[in-house]
Amino acid sequence: MENTPTKWVIHMIVEEPTDGDSSYANILFYKVYRQMELGNIPLNSMDISLYDFAGNMVHPLGQILLPLSLGTQPNRKIQIVHFLVIDKPSTYNVILGRPTLNAFQVVISNYHMKLKFPVGTGVREVISD
Repeated sequence: MENTPTKWVIHMIVEEPTDGDSSYANILFYKVYRQMELGNIPLNSMDISLYDFAGNMVHPLGQILLPLSLGTQPNRKIQIVHFLVIDKPSTYNVILGRPTLNAFQVVISNYHMKLKFPVGTGVREVISD
């Protein structure tokens, strides 16, 4: 395999917190974890419970530390991010929590289905499909 970065289209949802903590977790869905072929990076075990949007309890399979890149070269930002891996059906690939969005200084427009973030002397955007 070449050393070229893999591009992934990321679908994001940002929810208002209902219990004060629900918007802090970064979620990577297990189907995406498998597609990314990260089997050589083990999941760190966790003993926590989360609740999905329907209020059902969900137990993460584990946690993984991955680089997250927004934008393309030469105008991109990269952060190392903790993701909780969840094995639940979803139309999304990941859910980014508020601390991660804040680390990237992201401004979100749900209506326009895009986010903007500063890079160097400019502003870049990611548009949902």
